[in-house]
Parts: sequence; structure tokens; C-alpha cells
Amino acid sequence: MEEKREHVVVWGKNIPHQAYRLALLGHTDREMAEYFEISVQTFNMWKRVHPELKNALRLGKDEASMKVVQTLYRLATGYEYDEEVLVQKGKGVSEIQTIHRVVKPSEYACTKFLAAKNRGVWGDSSRLEVTNTNINISKFDFTGLTREEMKLMEAIGMKQLVQDIGDS
Repeated sequence: MEEKREHVVVWGKNIPHQAYRLALLGHTDREMAEYFEISVQTFNMWKRVHPELKNALRLGKDEASMKVVQTLYRLATGYEYDEEVLVQKGKGVSEIQTIHRVVKPSEYACTKFLAAKNRGVWGDSSRLEVTNTNINISKFDFTGLTREEMKLMEAIGMKQLVQDIGDS
């Protein structure tokens, strides 16, 4: 019978730099463990044992997040830039011209940026408070409902009514 050997990766001093680069690209710890061909548990142990790895991951993830926030901010507030384009001037003649472009502020980006900064005021979701209420229904005409509608009534808690109607 053949023994199965586990792949062993030895810690190397270049691992923190590689992990930093992977974090900049937005990779998760699980994806990084796969990259290094180790288990997530081993990767977590490396973070505990090697503070330089933990620091490199924090720096990479923070830098990546900062770039996203800066981009979202630029989209929310609008920005301008110059773009070089190749313009045809005639048969076989072209030249590079600089065109000034303006990107207008995005309402969606504004909402997302503000929601991230202050969820309580600008959050996407509104809070709905529901109180338990008992409703007595003495008469309800189920005769025109389809099978799907009957299943929906059952799903929302009107199971007894649906059973009673089905029995009659």
C-alpha cells in the first residue's frame, strides 16, 4: 500500500513580499494559502509566528482598500483629465492631439461613498419595525386562486386557512 505524502512548504524570507503583492491584488487568505500550496491553517499559523507576514498583509490590504476609496471618491466628486488621441489629418497623415475630458460626478458613487462613511445617516437599507399582530379572518374567498397562489398563502403563514379550504 502506497503512503500519501503531504506537500511541505518551507517558510522563506520572500513570502511576506509575495503575500503583500497578492494582498494588493485583493486576494483572500484562502487564495494566498492556495498560491503557497499550503492549508489555510498553516497560513494562519504563519501569520501568528511571523509578524513580518502579518504586517505585509495588513499593509497590502490597507493600500488596496485606500485605492478603491480614492477611486470611489473621484467618481463621487467628478474629475478631469487629458487624453492623447491619434487624429487623422489627411491621407496617410496623422498627429497626436491632447483632448481635455471631464467626468461628471456619479450619484451612485456619492451614495456608496457616504453610506460607507456614515451608515446611520446615508445607509442603503432602511429599517422596518414589525410588531406581532393577530388578524382574524372570518371569510376569505380562495376559489379564484391558482395552486401557486395557494402555496404562497401557505408559505406566508396562512397554512390553516389553506388546509381548511382544501378540505371543503
